[in-house]
Amino acid sequence: MITIQYARMVHRNLVLANALAATKSDIARLEIERRRRESTVKRLEDPRGAIPEIHDRLHMTLPNESIIYLKHSPSSHQ
Repeated sequence: MITIQYARMVHRNLVLANALAATKSDIARLEIERRRRESTVKRLEDPRGAIPEIHDRLHMTLPNESIIYLKHSPSSHQ
């Protein structure tokens, strides 16, 4: 009987340890994502930082500006 109870406790501890590790991993991933988003927001709050985003996403330019699209071609070097 004691062996069965011990085995259950060990199993429960393993399950909880795995859940804790997964949670810590999620927290670390979310922290990285939060820092990336905060950086993007800070950059976009500055008009100079928003201009490249406007060009890339909206394809809009100021007067006397142009957007040049470059197409990547396969390299002929082998």
